[in-house]
Amino acid sequence: MRIPDGYAPITYAELAHMTGLPLSDVRVSADEMQRAGVLDMIQVGGLLFYKLNIGKGGH
Repeated sequence: MRIPDGYAPITYAELAHMTGLPLSDVRVSADEMQRAGVLDMIQVGGLLFYKLNIGKGGH
């Protein structure tokens, strides 16, 4: 699968560090951020790729 431009690889541990959230809360928070349009995530097998949508009005 080809990952679209603008997406970067990340782990949930890295996402926790980036957001300052406990690792136990990151999956729920990531879902909330996606619904709010702040974050797009693609999961391919066990790999995660993300793109932030800040400063551009969301999607």
